[in-house]
Amino acid sequence: MVLDALRKDVAEEEMPMFNELSTSNISFEKAIAPSYWSLPSHASMFTGQYPHDHQINTDGTGFEDVPLIQSLNKSGYRTYGVSSNTFVSQHYGFSTDFDEFHYTLSRLFSEALNVYDPEFKPDSNGKFSPLKRLANVTLAATKDNYPIKSYWNILVSGLKKSPISLADVDFVDHPYLDPNPLYSHIPRKRNTNLIHSILKRESTSNSPFFIFSNYNCMHHPYFPPKELRERELEFNHTYKDVKKYNQLAHPAAFLQEFRDSEPSEKFLSAIQTLYRGEAVSLNNHLTSLIECLEEFGLRNNTLLIITSDHGENLGEIDYRGERRVGHFESVSDHLLNVPFLVIHPQLSQEQINKTASLKNIFKLVQRVASNSTLTNDFISENIVVEDEVGISEHPARMTPIFDQYPNVHPDIINRRAFQHQCVGYYNDLKLVLSTDEPPELFRDGRKVSIENCPDQLMSRCRESLTKLKEAHPLNDAEQCEKLPDQTQTQLEHLGYL
Repeated sequence: MVLDALRKDVAEEEMPMFNELSTSNISFEKAIAPSYWSLPSHASMFTGQYPHDHQINTDGTGFEDVPLIQSLNKSGYRTYGVSSNTFVSQHYGFSTDFDEFHYTLSRLFSEALNVYDPEFKPDSNGKFSPLKRLANVTLAATKDNYPIKSYWNILVSGLKKSPISLADVDFVDHPYLDPNPLYSHIPRKRNTNLIHSILKRESTSNSPFFIFSNYNCMHHPYFPPKELRERELEFNHTYKDVKKYNQLAHPAAFLQEFRDSEPSEKFLSAIQTLYRGEAVSLNNHLTSLIECLEEFGLRNNTLLIITSDHGENLGEIDYRGERRVGHFESVSDHLLNVPFLVIHPQLSQEQINKTASLKNIFKLVQRVASNSTLTNDFISENIVVEDEVGISEHPARMTPIFDQYPNVHPDIINRRAFQHQCVGYYNDLKLVLSTDEPPELFRDGRKVSIENCPDQLMSRCRESLTKLKEAHPLNDAEQCEKLPDQTQTQLEHLGYL
């Protein structure tokens, strides 16, 4: 279970089931995400490689195959995927090797035709043609196992894109029609219902199975159910208010709005309350799935891994003195040190403080599938990093977001688009290396002299950064073509270009 964008501290404070599971199983206190966003972190979990090796690091890349699923298929496992995150869906090739895959975002009926499938988008010239897409998707709906539901999916998709949906009813609580499907509680419910049905099916089978699930509800925008907002959070704001808070909490909008000023405590409190409300909602789904495992008699012979692909910033000031929301260009521990539980009746309670990496999930699952005996030492040996240095890699990444938010500070745009970064964890030290900035060393949240950096930490991070630069050579001219003219001019005046 990947509880997308879930912070470790919030999981411990707002999710009683998470804490209950940790009291009788293995928890890793220093589990490091391989990168700061979904696509490369998931790629590391399913390939066993750091981002510089798998190179699935930018919006234009994706999965040609999924090695962990291929390995499980060969071992006789039935493999299922249930995801509400676009980056781990058919849109990026992630569903390729699963026996059964469900993408639960956007559609009215998840079992019917996925009208957002990439095959319906391009015409013969590779250009987007709305009329041709409509013709193709309508024809596919007639052949689908659920044609009536498929037609409803087409209708809802059209309404999402209509001027009426965007302009006139944008602040009406209508989760099926909102142009941003993340303003909906439907995907998390679909996830849980689908996993329930899979577990029920598998409870009568003697064959092994594997389920991957991604719950994306902790991701911005933060929109816990209305009854939860009012009853448990005492957050008596309208749907319109919640959307306005979230619009300003978009990572780039936040950086632009508060470029030269500080956000109010009221705003920060609202965003943090909404985020924590999402964790309360997520805890209900986790509890439901644990009860389902018990109901179908699967709890005693199922290995459950609970983690997050990355965390989230909620307006705090980090080590560098920078204030961030979301997971946009940051090296905060709230972003990189993620929750990680390994759960099975044969395991005993243990809190492991050694540095671990999510990329080692690949190795652990492979070895479990080969009938290895489950012990605490076995789990630790496979998840803890061998050289004691946990690495998180942040390749330079250009996105169209700067077209929408041209007044984000040029320093941030430069770091995002033109610098590779590597963050290394070793004992109580944290090293940040960048292609164009001096190295920074921190101990327990405070900056210390780089002279205190152990050779092992420095050499490991330098090696990682070098490989990242080799895998993704930076070409200023190509990157600049993707920047607005105004932003290019700002960067030139500051000497970045």
